[in-house]
Amino acid sequence: MSAHNTNTIPLYNFFTLFEFVFYLFFFRTLFSSPSMKKIMMVVIIFYFILAMANILFIQGLYTFHSFTFIIGSTLIVVFSISYFYFLFRQPESSGLIKNTFFWIATGLMFYYICAIPQYGLENFITQKIKYYNKLLLFIGDLLNVLLYTLFSIGFLCKVKFRKLSGL
Repeated sequence: MSAHNTNTIPLYNFFTLFEFVFYLFFFRTLFSSPSMKKIMMVVIIFYFILAMANILFIQGLYTFHSFTFIIGSTLIVVFSISYFYFLFRQPESSGLIKNTFFWIATGLMFYYICAIPQYGLENFITQKIKYYNKLLLFIGDLLNVLLYTLFSIGFLCKVKFRKLSGL
């Protein structure tokens, strides 16, 4: 779309909104406490309404929603740390290396810790300092590589490899 001079910011705004809601639902499934599930549901609904209002009325459809991106990133980091807290308090029969959710939460935590300053300041940086726009894109690509590498490790830790008898 951007190759045809079509503004992709509205698409990216709604994509990141639903991405945050999806990840918050993911964390909601990891907690077994009914009170934590209720808190998560309230947070999800509140974040969705706040982000929609920001995208449509405050920052606008054609401006990146940096305010609610920072809030969503902070929520992901907080719930990642909460998951680690509850995970380390429970006796685990198998190690963390084989826990898929540990790797996913680790990837999300590292990605969004780094994404807060990058995307939170994106509107300011792209308007004031044009040179850094390409640098921000490169850093975003590196963060995506880290995120999806940790996701892949998490998914691969559940795969059981069998030795071939002929080798």
